[in-house]
Amino acid sequence: MKHWTDEYLVPMNACGTAIVKAKQYDDPQTAWDNWDNGFELLLTLRRCGIDVRPKFILCAYEIVERLLPLFEKKYPYDDRPRRAIEAARRCAEEDTEENRKIAAAAARAARAARATYAADNAAYATVDAAADAAYAGYADVYTAAIYAGYAAGYAANAVAYAAADTGADADAKVAAASERCAHADIVRKYFPTSPFVK
Repeated sequence: MKHWTDEYLVPMNACGTAIVKAKQYDDPQTAWDNWDNGFELLLTLRRCGIDVRPKFILCAYEIVERLLPLFEKKYPYDDRPRRAIEAARRCAEEDTEENRKIAAAAARAARAARATYAADNAAYATVDAAADAAYAGYADVYTAAIYAGYAAGYAANAVAYAAADTGADADAKVAAASERCAHADIVRKYFPTSPFVK
């Protein structure tokens, strides 16, 4: 008997690990409801051709916003990451050419901040995540989904690096896994139904 993954995941060339993981669930909605990685949910939405650009941008915004308190506590005078995600949010709320230009400029400014934080992996990943959130605001719908996924990936890395700075690698892995689960909850807030549910 065919499993739902044979109909949906195999034809889209999902990775073998994802297929094995998905086979734990009897149906696509149960898998969606229990999936523990926001990046993978965003990637699935993109591969399915889901076309809701503002929601992708809001996912990126909320995912990266979670990082900013740690960053701003350590670097209170650098507002480039916050400006980047706020620019993205404005694009989601009002998609104008002017807001897209502001998002593009904010993304470039956040990306330029990487050199400042070359010795601080958590900060470096945070500014990358913020830049990608802003690029999601600037981009077309297909690329917005990709940038939202990148933002989630960098955000999980930032949390792992911050935990690793305490010297406990196991804590870093747990922190990253917990952050990926939180990202999945954010994605489900905007996309509560599996794209495979007809």
